[in-house]
Amino acid sequence: MTQKAQEYLEGWQRCKADFLNFKKEVEEKQKEWKDQGRGEVIAKILPILDGLELLTKELNRCLNIKAVPTKKFNPAIHEAVTGSGEKIEKVLQKGYTLNEKLLRPARVKLE
Repeated sequence: MTQKAQEYLEGWQRCKADFLNFKKEVEEKQKEWKDQGRGEVIAKILPILDGLELLTKELNRCLNIKAVPTKKFNPAIHEAVTGSGEKIEKVLQKGYTLNEKLLRPARVKLE
């Protein structure tokens, strides 16, 4: 290989490495901007979520609506979506009672 060809090859390799580094830097910046934008949107929504949570608690208190307990599986107040046994692994949807009468069973995943 001639010296000129070697110089061109090395120059091309440096250029390729520079481009790959630049591409990686741009991708990192894009992720950063995306995360920042997502965070700004979430920050604006949080007061609304706080208000809904407070409203829900107040309505439940006024109407005497209570959440179904989810410590141990009870087929009378729980609906097992997956799994078997008596231990609740995850609550998929809260259940509620009104004056001790079941409005909606809690949907749960069992271990």
